[in-house]
Amino acid sequence: DYKRSCHDAALHVPLVIAGGPFKGGVAVEELVSTASLPKTILALAGVDVGDAMIGENLLDVVEKKDDNRPNEIFAQISESRVGRCIRTARYTYSVYAPGVNGGIAAGADRYADDFLYDMEKDPHQLNNVVADPAYVSVKEELRVRLLDWIEKAEGAHPIITD
Repeated sequence: DYKRSCHDAALHVPLVIAGGPFKGGVAVEELVSTASLPKTILALAGVDVGDAMIGENLLDVVEKKDDNRPNEIFAQISESRVGRCIRTARYTYSVYAPGVNGGIAAGADRYADDFLYDMEKDPHQLNNVVADPAYVSVKEELRVRLLDWIEKAEGAHPIITD
């Protein structure tokens, strides 16, 4: 099940885009999401979908058009279990839906904390600090941002508990 999780080993997938305005020789270190691929391909075809789709035009990321771009991604896990996560440059925060079979349901009304990793202190994601009192404010901030992503991507308003 590890490859069906919000750990970097499952989320960190190398991406190479070539052709059209994408010229060789540029490495992007910012976090980007595969959810941006449809929007990027449509933009290359001259179709601007605006906010009708999640994601972003990755050419804008390559060209650094937005100085205030949040360096984060949202991921959904809906196979053997149902989970959601937010990955920032510093943290990975994940929730799961207790008792929900991911083979049957794609989402849930209620999620619970799963893990929180401080990528600066623990780049290999070995020390889950989701219950560590020192990370309460970080968890609360990431929880709000994750709920915003869920609303934007799914139109849902679940609750997340400890």
